Amino acid sequence: MRVALSAHDLSGVAGPSGELNAGRATATVTVANAWLPLTYALNAINRSMGAEDLYPFVLRPLVQDKLAFIDGCVRGATAAAP
Repeated sequence: MRVALSAHDLSGVAGPSGELNAGRATATVTVANAWLPLTYALNAINRSMGAEDLYPFVLRPLVQDKLAFIDGCVRGATAAAP
């Protein structure tokens, strides 16, 4: 199974003043594209052994937008730090 997101999938990613930040969306998409297949694989392994999902959460689009916003804030604060 392949799960891939694009910057278009995070169309609501906006900065504090409402502007769309494609860089923020791209960074979040990169992380999600690595994370989601891993969680599906880990959950499949656990299910095959009769165990509960290791990662039982679903990252809905609104949650992904919020994670992208927080990521941008952290990156901005890190870049501004002396």
